[in-house]
Amino acid sequence: MKEKNTTVRSLVVLGDSIAYGKWDKDGGWVRRLQKGEWERLEGNVEGPGAFVFNLSIPGETILGVRSRLAEVTPRVSKSQENAVIIAVGTNDCKFDNSTRQCKVSDEVFEENLRAVVHVLKQQNIKVVLLGLLKVDEVASKQFTKYTFSNELLRSYDAMIKKVGESEAVLYISFEDMLSELMLHDDGIHLDDVSHQKISERVRKQLQDNHIF
Repeated sequence: MKEKNTTVRSLVVLGDSIAYGKWDKDGGWVRRLQKGEWERLEGNVEGPGAFVFNLSIPGETILGVRSRLAEVTPRVSKSQENAVIIAVGTNDCKFDNSTRQCKVSDEVFEENLRAVVHVLKQQNIKVVLLGLLKVDEVASKQFTKYTFSNELLRSYDAMIKKVGESEAVLYISFEDMLSELMLHDDGIHLDDVSHQKISERVRKQLQDNHIF
C-alpha cells in the first residue's frame, strides 16, 4: 500500500550562497523550487503546493543557522506539516590559510548540526539535510584567505549523511551527479543549468519521501 502523502504547507531553506542562488540569473535552485510550488498554489499545476521561504545567506555556516532558528517560527503553519532544509557545510570546511584550520571544525560542525535537527524535530518540523557539492580547487584559489578542498567537502558530507541516518531525517546526496555539475568561474558556485539539476533532484527526493 502506498504511504499516505503528508505534504508540507511551508518549506524553509536555511543555507549558504549556493542555496541563496549567487550568480544564477534565475535566482538559484531554491527559487526554481519556489516557482514550481507557486504554480501549484495558484492552481495552474496539479498538487497542493507549499510556501517556500529562502532564508539562505552568502557565507553561512552551521553556527549561523543555529543562531537564526527563531526566523523559522513565523514562516511555518501551526496547523499543517512544515519542513526545513539545511544546506550548509561548504563554508564550514573551508581551510583558513592564516589559522591553518577549517572555519568550523568537524566536531563543532557535527555537534551544532545535531542541535539544529533536535530543535526542529521538537517543533514537529520535518528536517532535510542536503549533501555537499564540489569545487574547482584551481579556480577557487582566487580566494586567497581560504583554501577550498574536495577532500574536506567529502569529509563534511559524510558527517551530514551520518547525522541524517542517526537522527532519522532525510539526507539528499548529490554524489552520483557531481561530474555533471558545472561551476561558475569562481570555482565554487553553480552555473544556471546545474542549479536546475539540483532543483530537480531536491524536488524528486521531497516527493519520493512524501514531503512535497
